[in-house]
Amino acid sequence: MEDRFPDETILSKDLQGYLFDVFLSTIDIGIEKIRNGSLKEPVKTDNLQLVKSVCNFLDNFLRVEAGFKGDDKQKRKDLDAVFAWSYAWGLGASLDDWSKSYFDNLVKDCFKTANLPTSLTVYDFFYDMKKEHTFKPWDGSVPKFEY
Repeated sequence: MEDRFPDETILSKDLQGYLFDVFLSTIDIGIEKIRNGSLKEPVKTDNLQLVKSVCNFLDNFLRVEAGFKGDDKQKRKDLDAVFAWSYAWGLGASLDDWSKSYFDNLVKDCFKTANLPTSLTVYDFFYDMKKEHTFKPWDGSVPKFEY
């Protein structure tokens, strides 16, 4: 983490510590749920792929140009939201639909401070960090695909 945020421009030392603590306290829970439960992955992954995916999502979100700016209070709110979203998608994107629904419950239990929408699943929303700093449904921003 020292190499990623060397000058505290993006994350203060307090937020770096917070991110590290949240990561350590939740990542194994998600991986264990996927590996030891009845969740199914149509395309198998390994643990390193899952963790790397979470980190890749975070790397994209934790940038000023992505809307990650403001004081530590605003950044903490955004960090809670984007970590929960990155966790859900990074660990759970490879799950089948039934398993995603089940994993959604785990995400909502682990990340209560993220204010995830209770309607539908976390996979039905994106986090609008550039404008409103809130979760919005995908169907409002992605045009309907017709074959």
